[in-house]
Amino acid sequence: MLNKIVTYEKKTFFYILLLALLGLLVYSNTLHVPFIFDDEPTIIRNPVIRSLSNLIVNPPEGRYNTGRFIAYLTFAINYRVNGLDVAGYHIFNIAVHIINTLLVYALIILTFKTPRMKSSGLADLAGEVAFMVSAFFALHPVQTQAVTYIVQRMTSLAALFYLSAVVLYIKTRLSQEGREFFSRRTISFYALSIACIILAMKTKEISFTLPLTIVLYEFLFFRATGMKRLQLILPVLLTALIIPLGIINFNAPLGNVFSDVNEIASGKAKISSADYLLTQFSVIVKYLRLLFFPLNQNLDYDYPLYNSFFDINVILPFLVIVLLFSSALFMARKAFKGSDPYMLLVSFGIFWFLITISIESSIIPIADVIVEHRVYLPSVGFFAALVAFLMSIGFNAKTGLSKAGYVIVSMLLCAAILFSFLTFSRNDVWGKETVFWEDVVKKSPNLARAHGNLGNAYVKAGKLEDAVREFETAVDLRPDYAIAHYNLGNIYGKSGDFKSAIEELKIAISIDPKYASPHNNLGLIYKIEGKTEEAIDEYKRALEIEPDNSEIHFNLGVVYSDIGMFDEAIARYKYAIKFNADYTAAHNNLGAIFGKLGKFEDAIREFQTVKELNPSDAGAYYNLGLIYRKQGRMNEALKEFQAADALRAK
Repeated sequence: MLNKIVTYEKKTFFYILLLALLGLLVYSNTLHVPFIFDDEPTIIRNPVIRSLSNLIVNPPEGRYNTGRFIAYLTFAINYRVNGLDVAGYHIFNIAVHIINTLLVYALIILTFKTPRMKSSGLADLAGEVAFMVSAFFALHPVQTQAVTYIVQRMTSLAALFYLSAVVLYIKTRLSQEGREFFSRRTISFYALSIACIILAMKTKEISFTLPLTIVLYEFLFFRATGMKRLQLILPVLLTALIIPLGIINFNAPLGNVFSDVNEIASGKAKISSADYLLTQFSVIVKYLRLLFFPLNQNLDYDYPLYNSFFDINVILPFLVIVLLFSSALFMARKAFKGSDPYMLLVSFGIFWFLITISIESSIIPIADVIVEHRVYLPSVGFFAALVAFLMSIGFNAKTGLSKAGYVIVSMLLCAAILFSFLTFSRNDVWGKETVFWEDVVKKSPNLARAHGNLGNAYVKAGKLEDAVREFETAVDLRPDYAIAHYNLGNIYGKSGDFKSAIEELKIAISIDPKYASPHNNLGLIYKIEGKTEEAIDEYKRALEIEPDNSEIHFNLGVVYSDIGMFDEAIARYKYAIKFNADYTAAHNNLGAIFGKLGKFEDAIREFQTVKELNPSDAGAYYNLGLIYRKQGRMNEALKEFQAADALRAK
């Protein structure tokens, strides 16, 4: 008996270590994947994450969904530790994914220990089943969007708390077997489970299904009297009160509350609830196809909308979903009537898939009808059902694995290896922004937003002619695409064609009057043209829309400084620093004004701050030297000048 326990523990340790190493391996090429798409508004340009006070005490209005506080808190911590170094963000995402993989392993192992599953013939292979389910979850290429795409930490982190809540609930129930129903150990597990439910719900709305999932698990796998079961279920159900509170507190349409990211809907039309639901039948089957055959993955699908139930592309997927649901009911019923309990795991896997995908694939219209990260959490159920079903075919409780069983295991292992290569390859595509968006455009050639984002990638790569071509294509495909007009205006402005730039920026404003960036860039052009009053007016209009935008405050401060309105300039630079404490240019300009006004100590403080934020900024040392010289502190001035010269010589 002791030898069996030792062997089991060694095997478990081996599986856990192997899963962690495999997860690290397939995502090892993601550490330098750049911020992409909605990483920019969510992280790079979001003042909310630049300080914990912005996030907790006085968050700028409309800058983040407060229902996802936990996810944004992790972004704020990342920013505090790593700034805008992408490696730190990716390390966090990979760690979350590996933890989720181990939680999936724990979920399957513990399920085989439940009263209704421990008599299953597959229980002897619990470790192997758990390993295969977890390996598919860890290595499948469809997970790349939830792991490699930084902003979709919202999904993977919600999954972490979701899985933790379920695993801890199972631990609660297993700790009651043969013991006092509410022991200290049991209460500890249960309290942690409730805490994880709350954390999950404050990370992403997909977690609103957690009470239903736990209640379903309770009835499928455990036995208890009505009152004892009610005592366990009631607190879980009460956590559902977070759902309306979270939605009511967020001042936005319901579809926006559930939207995956801040600006992902830009360039797409609104969708009715009915059309969204009809389309989701097809989308769910598409997700299933991706899980079976992960080919032609795409960040931005140009997916058709359906508005008739009797469309063949709606009714057939609907029948597939009905068949899946009916199969889950049938297998659960057979298991309750005495068939092998493995059917319960298959049944639960199907229910898990349908329940966890329901928030984003039902009647709540989200502008993007299909995105791959939405299948991250549902895939747990898919892989559990698939592996349990296939393993049951080739396994006999008396004789063990049959020849067919060995073939099935070999096929599963080969599939896992293939998925590993596909994941690594997909991550390579993510690593090169122009290649990534070229891939999207190739797969969605008629999608304006895809061309717009490829244009942005070309701008970053210095390929301005290619960028213009893509933006013009985006405008041709969708003339009311404000962002594409804005980007065209930017390029024309950079090339000195101010007339065309102004025209495009004004078109962007006419399409979207609440779009601050075109006003900001008009201000920049008017400043260059010497139209000071017009520049100030545009910056003020931009600030009416985005009062927390540090860049606009800075630009307005520059204009005020140029015309000698130093008090106004100081105020604007201070606002810029308030919303972005690391804004070195604002600190530098503030120091320069203080120097002009004879406020030398204030100037020294600002230039010292610039040095701390950017030790390689030669200008900060030189400017500090000038202040010391004005104060007659010649030795200190000389030291700063020498440091500036040394940095410039590098």
